[in-house]
Amino acid sequence: MDKKIIWLTVFTVILSALAVAFLWKYTWALFGVLLVIAIYNFVVSKSMQELKLFIFGAIIGPVFEIFVISFGAWTYPAPNLYNIPVWLVLLWGLATLVLIRAKDYFKK
Repeated sequence: MDKKIIWLTVFTVILSALAVAFLWKYTWALFGVLLVIAIYNFVVSKSMQELKLFIFGAIIGPVFEIFVISFGAWTYPAPNLYNIPVWLVLLWGLATLVLIRAKDYFKK
């Protein structure tokens, strides 16, 4: 795995975690920050496969959360998209990228 992608992944994890920690009360600001992080990932990696995986994670993760939330498993303090915050869609997509990259890194 290219060192550039390793650093991109570290940057993604740290910046996403900080953004959620400090901006979770500001739904659309957090959505914007995560969107910029996601776009930056695709500009740097230039990978159509990663884009497809991001979209997969951004769909499957929230669908799972919406399903279990409908049974009362947990709640979010500021939901605005079927009982989840809209920024969670992007966070699931980013988490999918990080996990796939980690798998590729440790596969060596």
